[in-house]
Amino acid sequence: MLKPCLALILLLLPFLNFAQESIQLKGKITNDSLEGSFINIINTTTNTGTINSASGEFEIRVRLNDTLQFSSIQYEKLEVAITPIIMEAEYLKVLLVPGISELDEVKISNIDLTGNLNRDIGNMDAYSISQFGIPNANRETLSAAERRLQAATSTSVSTSLLGGGAGGAVGLDPLFNAISGRTKKLKKIVANEKLQQMVEKGVDAFSTRFFVEELKIPEDKIINFVYYCAENHQLKYLLKDEKRLDLLEFYMKYAPVFLGLKASE
Repeated sequence: MLKPCLALILLLLPFLNFAQESIQLKGKITNDSLEGSFINIINTTTNTGTINSASGEFEIRVRLNDTLQFSSIQYEKLEVAITPIIMEAEYLKVLLVPGISELDEVKISNIDLTGNLNRDIGNMDAYSISQFGIPNANRETLSAAERRLQAATSTSVSTSLLGGGAGGAVGLDPLFNAISGRTKKLKKIVANEKLQQMVEKGVDAFSTRFFVEELKIPEDKIINFVYYCAENHQLKYLLKDEKRLDLLEFYMKYAPVFLGLKASE
């Protein structure tokens, strides 16, 4: 009896080590059409991130069962769970699927075109989709994670499936999802998604040159710096266009603190 137990322990030992230790995972985004595009690479479990080099290579610290999220405007979002195989290889190849952009606004005009592009565009009237009476046109589009969370917490369940009468539906799915932990997991995914969107906006608010030359933040640490700033709930409100000067002052205040923390690591 002792020998089988010992064999089982020896078999599980590498996985136990993986669960406790982190590694510096190296990888490469292999898309031929990458063309120097920078992809946001986020460890959504630890809320740390990085970007790839011009050739598509990247490094990020991970542990077993962490989730890496790859996202950019050009490609569809991809999530990769860190498995024992990836931990052992210490290397990950990623192929991203090109995304499809959606138009938020429709332009309609009955004016005569002059051939001068700038003048013609200036003379066009822009109409919001909501002006045409389309239901829910002003409602913000939900992400895939938000739709899953909405479905998991919805109380609308078919009475025929539950054996109920014509008196109405009884919502049991939300209870099952709460007990199983699915609702909690989905809420965490949505929160991470919103955090990532806020960080992307914070990075795009100023040029790379501003971060590197004015704030003295190394280029490969810019996204980490904005994640650090995102811990302050004030950042969310400073990302509005009219708050650009306040955001600049906010970054200038927290950049030395961030650099000091990095220097002490």
